Amino acid sequence: MPHSFKPKTSGWCIKVDENGDDTPVKRVKVVLKDTWFTDDIVYTNAMGCWQHNESYYHNVWVTVKFKNDRCKIRAMRLSRILEAVGVADDYVDRFGSPPYNNIYVHYANNPTSNESLARRYWACAHTINTDFDYRMRAAGDGIPPARSDINYSLFASSESRTGGAPMLQWRPFGSWPHGYGINTFHIYPNLTDSDQPFVS
Repeated sequence: MPHSFKPKTSGWCIKVDENGDDTPVKRVKVVLKDTWFTDDIVYTNAMGCWQHNESYYHNVWVTVKFKNDRCKIRAMRLSRILEAVGVADDYVDRFGSPPYNNIYVHYANNPTSNESLARRYWACAHTINTDFDYRMRAAGDGIPPARSDINYSLFASSESRTGGAPMLQWRPFGSWPHGYGINTFHIYPNLTDSDQPFVS
């Protein structure tokens, strides 16, 4: 069912596979572009749904950017150094005509291919959900909140079947030095998981 009954307004839901269940991707940034010079930005809610009330008539480009006001996610697949420089994003598609109110995005887990974009996007969506859930539970238990603007850097290695997700902050050059160290000198962060090559 569309998120809005107005076919010229954009919206709907983003979900991620979590242990076989489709879980909403919470508080992730959605960038809408209908011209070269303007962007409209919305965020998903706790149900993974988003909506923008402006009417569109022609092309709309939709991108999911894995960041919010609390964290940003970078993710690099093996030797792809440039993927670690900027915040990870998923260009969903170009939608040329209405309806725009039924844009559904699903990130499936693909543990057999650690080099796939699908696996990268799944790890990013899972990580941003984990950050959201931790902050909500911590607040409920009276635990002081985590710092804002945490920079999660996800790295993977198919050779050793390990991965890392250091939580960094205020790094002036992004996370590329860490990715370079992992792939060139096999220097891994302290957080590894031998069962999940692309740790989130």
